Amino acid sequence: MKEKILITGATGFIGANLARRLLKEDYEVNILTRETSNMWRLKDIYLNLVDWKVDLNEREKLKNIIKKIRPDYIIHLAIYGGRPNEKDTKKIMESNLQGTINLVDACKEINYKIFINTGSSSEYGKKDKPMREIDICEPTNIYGIAKVGATLYCNYIANRDNKNIGTLRLFSPFGDYEDKGRLFPDIIVNALKNKDIELANPNSVRDFISIQETIDLYLKIIKENLNIKGEIFNCAYGEQHSVEYVANKIIEITNTASKLKFGAILGRDSDTTSWVGDISKAKDKLGWSPKSKFEDSLVEVCNWFKENINLY
Repeated sequence: MKEKILITGATGFIGANLARRLLKEDYEVNILTRETSNMWRLKDIYLNLVDWKVDLNEREKLKNIIKKIRPDYIIHLAIYGGRPNEKDTKKIMESNLQGTINLVDACKEINYKIFINTGSSSEYGKKDKPMREIDICEPTNIYGIAKVGATLYCNYIANRDNKNIGTLRLFSPFGDYEDKGRLFPDIIVNALKNKDIELANPNSVRDFISIQETIDLYLKIIKENLNIKGEIFNCAYGEQHSVEYVANKIIEITNTASKLKFGAILGRDSDTTSWVGDISKAKDKLGWSPKSKFEDSLVEVCNWFKENINLY
């Protein structure tokens, strides 16, 4: 009998990639979506998924659905507020904090093996050295505050009720099915079309990690039934790269005639010259670290966009 996995946020960038990999691994993949969810990333695999229509803030309906599914594993990826245009404070708190509380509470009445909550490096705030899970969180925006609250609640329930709930604190995944308007799709798609590329600060950095390396960590925890109770793990590459470096590499890989125009668009408040995750805890306790060089992952992603340019 297939093991059951429940994914929230399956229509998003990370969730859609995860759903694909889990189907290949022969799990029964259940997803929670809203009536208004955009299914473009799941169209080709949708018939292989079990889709349940519910909002995470519909507490009673959510509880009943969880009881019907009785998942072995829960992977919580649903978010709102991770993009610059998502600024509704009430919605950010409802989606990220209250939605997480409701999901964790709804799962209390079933015997699941693992609940993976998805956190964000935004929880840390700006630091001038590699970010570690024991660092004090000083988020600089509402999204980061909500994500800290969700992580704390997950840890609280894990320890209080002896549940195998833990948090993966993601840094900056990039890759297949990423949203239009984000850094990598914008650069790659314009490069493939030989259009000039408008960017903000060339020196702004992030710890970019390919989506496939990210999914590897989720899969490792599930397949090996690892104990993550009350733990937080950074999911990062462990190196930072500047926007300028990334853009120039993409220009080189795609062999484009596109020109880079730095300063053509406004930067973001979160732009910084130091943003990198310390992944020693994930290495030591989970036996995970990225397998591929950043540049090799970038080549793979550019190839994916070339083959799927019709989606963009």
